[in-house]
Amino acid sequence: MHALVFLQKQQAGFTLTELLVALVVSALTTTALMSFFSVQTTTLRVQNARRAAQVTARGALNFMVRELEHIGRDPRRTLFTAADPALQQANGDSLHYRANLSTDWADTDDTDTWENVTFQYNASTQAVEVVRGGTTYPLTDDGTNQKSYVPDGGLSFKYFKTDETEVPPGSGPTDRAQIRRITVSITVRGLSPDGYPEPEVTLSQDVILRNVS
Repeated sequence: MHALVFLQKQQAGFTLTELLVALVVSALTTTALMSFFSVQTTTLRVQNARRAAQVTARGALNFMVRELEHIGRDPRRTLFTAADPALQQANGDSLHYRANLSTDWADTDDTDTWENVTFQYNASTQAVEVVRGGTTYPLTDDGTNQKSYVPDGGLSFKYFKTDETEVPPGSGPTDRAQIRRITVSITVRGLSPDGYPEPEVTLSQDVILRNVS
């Protein structure tokens, strides 16, 4: 008789209290796991936004620096003068330059598409652009699916003479003809998940104008 009672106790199921405790523990564990994975996913998205901003800023800056080194190139040294310098416009957020990049010695003009270049900031698309021969190309993300953008003031140029005197943006041709160094700066922000700060990357580099006399 005692053996039968003992066997019945061994075969009894979980009590209601035990089931409730198990459910609570399971719910807490699931909530903790979901929070952990949510934080990890958000952190990854923020890191991707920073990486996108870094890559975009570096790519755009490298392109501009490489192109600006051509300002005023003219094998014959006959195209540009103090009254009509190679640096046509020198503004705070844009510049326009000319050069003769032809390998043909008989070519003495600067009318080819790649010889007449403007770098500028487009506030409507929040992108940096290059204009060549009347055609505009974005150097940074633009459009509805962009992963990064350039904020207002995110593209800037500073101009200096040989003696390091700064030339104010918008100066006339005489001052522009004396510019020998340009500091290019670009700021790009990555698009983070809603509610999280947007990572910002700022890069700058000096360009020495070796092709102007």
